[in-house]
Amino acid sequence: MVEQELKVADAGEIKHLDPCALASLTCGILLCEDGFGIVHEAAEWLLGHAVWTHEFVDPGIKAALIAAVKAQYPQLAVEKPADWRALVADIRAQLGALVPVTKGSRAREQHPVETLVRLIGEREQ
Repeated sequence: MVEQELKVADAGEIKHLDPCALASLTCGILLCEDGFGIVHEAAEWLLGHAVWTHEFVDPGIKAALIAAVKAQYPQLAVEKPADWRALVADIRAQLGALVPVTKGSRAREQHPVETLVRLIGEREQ
């Protein structure tokens, strides 16, 4: 873990985040007792820009979030677990309550309202 922290710390602006929030972004279910807010905060930090709630279902943003988690903590890129409590316990045992995360710098591809219009249009088809 120390080597990982040093690698991340050398990369840029750092914030300590809940590793279960990062895993939540990859598996698609909430793994955090403190609620969705910390998952949302993690998403915005990883991408480096605001993420509107509807954008969590956008395939491009989902892929970018998974890639961002994998780049810093590949062990947190997990599938939807059969036993989420066991996964949380394993993550806490391996990484603790907080991990250093480098802020992302992904450019926004569309305005959030344009993303919403596109997602609604795809759903209606």
